[in-house]
Amino acid sequence: MQGAPVHFQGHVCSTQTAFLFGNSQPTFEVPHARPNIVGFPEKPPVPLTPAAVSGKAATLAKGPKTSTSDRLQLRRNILATQVRDYTVADPVGNKYVLGTAGSFWSWFRHYTHMYDATGNPVALFRSPIFTLRYTWDILSYEPVCRSQKVEEFDGSLPVYKFAVLRKRLWPFLFYNHWDLHHVDCDGSLKPADLEVTSRYWFSLLDRLDVHEPHTNHIVGTFDDAAFFQLTSTMNVWFAKGLDKLLAAATAVLIDIHDTHKLMGMAYFLFASH
Repeated sequence: MQGAPVHFQGHVCSTQTAFLFGNSQPTFEVPHARPNIVGFPEKPPVPLTPAAVSGKAATLAKGPKTSTSDRLQLRRNILATQVRDYTVADPVGNKYVLGTAGSFWSWFRHYTHMYDATGNPVALFRSPIFTLRYTWDILSYEPVCRSQKVEEFDGSLPVYKFAVLRKRLWPFLFYNHWDLHHVDCDGSLKPADLEVTSRYWFSLLDRLDVHEPHTNHIVGTFDDAAFFQLTSTMNVWFAKGLDKLLAAATAVLIDIHDTHKLMGMAYFLFASH
């Protein structure tokens, strides 16, 4: 089943739509101009450990690992119909490196594709709509190992569960606490490789730290770029040695969750009046 063209950084690639009833083909176009990032901080808000020790697993889409003090800026597309459409840019090279596009609607699950700067799909994110814990399955077009079973199909392309990002039930509301698990060959979850937690118990802006559970070293930070902004923009820092695509995906998915939460709170306040 051939999908509509997806535009990314001036390239056009024909992708496969998820072959599921009610799931529509996402389209996404990144501006041809450079992102023109200004005011990006010169250093992370908190000191990072020199090198992560949790990045020993295979990387998502066989992508690169982070170098010393890697940084990215995420920005939600203000003109998109979905809150899951983002660009990910490198503030040092002032260029786009990744993008995401969410399906318009689907039964029971949300789907979001991630593309690289050449327009190739590198991952598929899946989130059940009705679930006790907010969960994202991070699916790869490559199996973790030869014996891993196919999770489902993205058009004619098989996808495999690579990692799972889950929000803890407690504490809730303004405090974030997420666990990122790699998936083993049999589909079971490995112990959490990373935890993402709020830096403060209460903050109107996202101020998040990425920890390694076994060492409690801080290996990354996710911070809202400004209090007043037209669209969600987040500055991200990573220590050396992390899976760069997976770390970027984690930041995007958490920001999508927080955007959904704010929209839900705004609707509740509006409806109550």
